[in-house]
Amino acid sequence: FNQPDKTRRRDGSQAAQAKSNKTVDYECIYQQQQSPIYRMRKGLDPMFHFQQSIPPLEQYERQITEVPPVLNKFVNKRKCERKDTYDRHEGMVQAAQTTFVRYNPDGRFACVGSDSGILYVYNTFDFSFNYQYLVQRKSAQVRLLTGMCFHPNNTNLAFISNSVGEIHYYDNLLHYDAQQTDVKIKIGTQDKEYHINQINISSCGNQLMYCTKQGRIGW
Repeated sequence: FNQPDKTRRRDGSQAAQAKSNKTVDYECIYQQQQSPIYRMRKGLDPMFHFQQSIPPLEQYERQITEVPPVLNKFVNKRKCERKDTYDRHEGMVQAAQTTFVRYNPDGRFACVGSDSGILYVYNTFDFSFNYQYLVQRKSAQVRLLTGMCFHPNNTNLAFISNSVGEIHYYDNLLHYDAQQTDVKIKIGTQDKEYHINQINISSCGNQLMYCTKQGRIGW
């Protein structure tokens, strides 16, 4: 009598989880109540008064699933860096301006585009290392990477677009050799270049679509 409770108290997160699990999803219950089967079981419809013995529908409760530890490590916790070699601060490490982020089809790598023409590829297990690909010729001007997509039938066949109307594609992005000849599609002419905003590929893999800053959509 009047003895202190010796049971261990739960912390805030456990208490919130237990409370949320007991919270009834009222929207789901409302949809169930509007269904003809529910009205039949409850006897709300005059035609089905004889169905009073049928038990009511079970209530749906929200359940919280634990997040795996790997998913707690996102790209925004890792800063993409590059060495600036274009001004007097040569060799100074600066943060790159990122333009997009894409998972490869099997989810093992995250590809991050930048305004310097460099594609950063991170492993998604712990983001402990990354690759850096220069998606342009060494003698070319710095070009902004604007979009990226993967072929649906090939894990590492990638398409990358930039700000001067070029779409580069690689048969195997994870084993890309920087010394090989660039394979690219040129959108526009020598007199007029199109700034490609985004690219996408159809589910069958036969149609590659793009849209430009100048209001052009092509495939």
